[in-house]
Amino acid sequence: MKIYHKNEWVSVNANDDRLKDCNIFIEQDAVIERDAVIGQSARIEQNAVIERGAWIEQNAVIEQDAWIGPDARIEQDARIEQGARIGQSAVIERDAVIGQGAVIKQDVVIKQGAVIGQGAVIKRGAVIGQDAVIERGAWIGQGAVIGQDVVIERDAWIGQSAVIEQGAWIERGAVIERDVWIDTILIYKPGKFRVLLCNNKIAIGCQLKTVEEWEGDCTDLIDEHAISKDDVEYYRACIQRLKPFLSEELK
Repeated sequence: MKIYHKNEWVSVNANDDRLKDCNIFIEQDAVIERDAVIGQSARIEQNAVIERGAWIEQNAVIEQDAWIGPDARIEQDARIEQGARIGQSAVIERDAVIGQGAVIKQDVVIKQGAVIGQGAVIKRGAVIGQDAVIERGAWIGQGAVIGQDVVIERDAWIGQSAVIEQGAWIERGAVIERDVWIDTILIYKPGKFRVLLCNNKIAIGCQLKTVEEWEGDCTDLIDEHAISKDDVEYYRACIQRLKPFLSEELK
């Protein structure tokens, strides 16, 4: 492996005293292959494997039994939790967290601050936007693009090459088919009307109203669609989620 020591890159083994100088911590039975690069204050835990050419930046943490594939890049302050797998040439940007047992395939990019939940699967070439949250057990298809601040709840399924743009909220167990492009801010849950932002108003199903109109009265939904009071509370909660995306003068 290589480390940056006294203003130069040097090759060292796991027992080299220069690791201590750089505050690099490598636990017993960790495997670091040839040409991997380890930054200052990085932590590599027991039985983790860092493959050839991988790059682990400053303060990154690779937990027990994690696997970092060839030429993958784990940026500053990122955390790869126990048993997670990072595919070849994948990029995990700074402050991102990859949950326990999650699988990140080849050429995936996880943007800054994104959080990938336990057991989630991100297929080859997908891009997960800044501060996005992919919850436990979610599945993101090959080449899919998930925008900034998107939330994909647990066990949701996003098809190949789908695009989910900024601020969308895809609820638990939802299925978004391949090649679907969601280019507005919405909340989608199976069995419910889609709730979306449109021209600084909020649409629930086919009804488009201002926030004030929705907050004041949901009887149209009750009368026309025979929904329950619990459903009304669900839609009101959705409205509160979408309010931060309205223009300031319309909040």
